[in-house]
Amino acid sequence: MARSNASNYPACCQATGGQAVQYCFRWQHKNGVEDLKKALWFINDAITHNVPFFAACCKRNADILEAQAIRLLSILQAENWADLEQFWRNLKWGDRVDVLEALTEKINEIEKEGK
Repeated sequence: MARSNASNYPACCQATGGQAVQYCFRWQHKNGVEDLKKALWFINDAITHNVPFFAACCKRNADILEAQAIRLLSILQAENWADLEQFWRNLKWGDRVDVLEALTEKINEIEKEGK
């Protein structure tokens, strides 16, 4: 995905938590582990404020937008996009604690390897 403007991401990724998806999507090609740490911050913030991760919170077309988000996350999981398969799976099913754990483990793994 060559575009970096948030408005160019699918609608399902522009809802709260979408920033985390964007940082995880690009981390290997832009700012490395710093992008994963930013994603972690956005996820923690969403949890702290009890905000859904993606478009399921939208009233209009919520079912369609949630289905689009789940489909996108399923594709990212199946492709192990950005080496974050577990993160995408947990995010897809809304497992908040598991999402944090998967991303934290990835950050620790990268820092341990010195990438």
